[in-house]
Amino acid sequence: MKELEYQHPDADVLFTWDGWMQVMIRTGPSVPWGAYRDRFDIREPDLRIKNFFNDGAYDPSVHFVPRTQQGFETMCNDFFHGRETGTGLRDYTQYPWKSRSWGVSTGALEFRYTGGTHIEMTPAEQNHWLPVIELAASGRPLTQLTTKWLMGRCHGWELAVFEALGVTGASKDFEHAHTAWVKKHRPAVGKQSIGGNWREWIYDTMRRGWQSGRVNDWADLGGNERHVGDHPWHAQRTDADGNRWNFTWNGAPYAYVYSSDLGKPLPEREYLWLLRPETQAGEHDVFQWLDKKADEWVSVRPTPKS
Repeated sequence: MKELEYQHPDADVLFTWDGWMQVMIRTGPSVPWGAYRDRFDIREPDLRIKNFFNDGAYDPSVHFVPRTQQGFETMCNDFFHGRETGTGLRDYTQYPWKSRSWGVSTGALEFRYTGGTHIEMTPAEQNHWLPVIELAASGRPLTQLTTKWLMGRCHGWELAVFEALGVTGASKDFEHAHTAWVKKHRPAVGKQSIGGNWREWIYDTMRRGWQSGRVNDWADLGGNERHVGDHPWHAQRTDADGNRWNFTWNGAPYAYVYSSDLGKPLPEREYLWLLRPETQAGEHDVFQWLDKKADEWVSVRPTPKS
């Protein structure tokens, strides 16, 4: 396949793509170093080693984005504007999604979505599948699904269930909350570890929850946990003088601001816009907080000199 290119009209960013799993990002002279990573990934995580789309050859790059200029530009614009890429492209009845919870619940659960109205779950290796998360209750139309959203929604559910089970603060700072909970309720004895005690408890609790029917009390808990490394935040604003500004945060210590109209970055003290947004946002949703901060910044920004 011939490599495709797309120069974003407002951002001084060039996207290139050879049709495989990653889109490369090259930035121009107005973009501060570090504002963007050098690529983003579009593969379906659970299908990446299966043999679906490369004329029968082994292909670790399974995705559903059309290999056309229009499909490519749509994908790049979605990424650039902070939207999920590949929305609505996967047919989950034909290619069902299934995953194990190897994150905060250390593999104690399995998740799947096979089409229809709910995400189903079971305790690991129990094959006791039940509908737990209703898509409509999460405000997500069936035609707007992505695998990353399904993963984020299940992660948000896990954190909310931990909160319901008494692990206070799990949704905001899981590492601190679960460590404090284990030290208080399941202190280590001898060679036991915090991680091992947590794993033993969560496996047993999930299995008991399904057996007793308590899982019904956990239906639809939580929300979508967006991982900024996979789904960076971006905003564009135009100031009173018509200057266009780009704001971006990819999970790095700083969020950045720049204008492609200038042809060069702002001074470092200005383009390093906000330090540790996730900390500064406090109890607020960090992405909504960033949107508000962008509005505030552009409303008071002096007219730049080119």
